[in-house]
Amino acid sequence: MTIGIDFDQIFAEIKRIQRDMQQFPAASDVARSVGGRTDATGEFRAAVERVAQGMGVVTESSIVALNDANEAIRLAVMEIAEQDAALADETKVIISLLDSAVDQAPPQPTAAQPSGSSNDEPKDADY
Repeated sequence: MTIGIDFDQIFAEIKRIQRDMQQFPAASDVARSVGGRTDATGEFRAAVERVAQGMGVVTESSIVALNDANEAIRLAVMEIAEQDAALADETKVIISLLDSAVDQAPPQPTAAQPSGSSNDEPKDADY
């Protein structure tokens, strides 16, 4: 079974992740709520601050998740490259073994020497 790896697709996804990372605002910016507080707006401002804090936490979590995905992809690509190199080395060893087996194989009979006869046997051998 062969697993195909589309490196162009991997590179496109990595670029997309990096682009998405650049579009995220800093968590501290998201968590900041700006505005005055009066008796009439106090409850509303408190709710806005709670939501802003929650959005800051979610933004930070998203950034961490994107960084983790980016690192996981990078490690997977490095592992694939190492495995590919290892497979190439193993292939060379196998080919070398096959080549040495061919070198050690007994010679095939030629047209001048029919199979079953040997030049090493005496012509008058009695079996």
